Amino acid sequence: MRYFMGILIFAVLSYPASILGQPTLSVREGLNLATLSGEIMDGRPVNARTTLKMGVSGTFPVRGRFGFQLNGDYVQKGAHDSLYDFIIEVDYIEFSGLVNITLISPYHAPSLFILAGPSVAFKVRSEGEGQLARRHSRDRFEFKTTDFGIIVGLGTQMTFSEAMVIKVELLYTEGIQSINKTIFDDPNYRMGKTNSIRNRALSVCVGLGFPYGRRTGG
Repeated sequence: MRYFMGILIFAVLSYPASILGQPTLSVREGLNLATLSGEIMDGRPVNARTTLKMGVSGTFPVRGRFGFQLNGDYVQKGAHDSLYDFIIEVDYIEFSGLVNITLISPYHAPSLFILAGPSVAFKVRSEGEGQLARRHSRDRFEFKTTDFGIIVGLGTQMTFSEAMVIKVELLYTEGIQSINKTIFDDPNYRMGKTNSIRNRALSVCVGLGFPYGRRTGG
């Protein structure tokens, strides 16, 4: 999966004759509600970590209502739990390649589109400590340098002029592998094995987009 971004970029560049509409480059910022799931959480809910998400995206129409959206974001994930006194914070540079399907496409009124596709995130900072670590005979948790996930969501776009659009997206990210690489010594937690911790996040992003190139279709 680590090569999927290159494959998606290649796919976009392989269809230059098919591109309709205008590619759009956007800068965006939003709110990220991150939490965790997995065996180590013992099936109980944990408090979300509320953070900012910021980055850039490029939207590339392909044919009709279909296109690609490539995102690059700085995003903070993890969770805090005051009841069990633990902090897990993992910050990433996250890249995603999403299929963009337009459901409603008025030019001057808000449009509606759906997004879905894979993501890969590279760790830039992590912290994992507190009672959750100590109960597994560890001082701190250690986390993998990469995380893979699936993103789905909805978006809307308002076109203000030939040179500017406003985009709002609601996205849900589900991790598909454990980010934990700690080996536990506690025999009650599979001695010599790791217990899974997976990322989850719900984010709302507002972006300012700048279409470029000649418009060739709707």
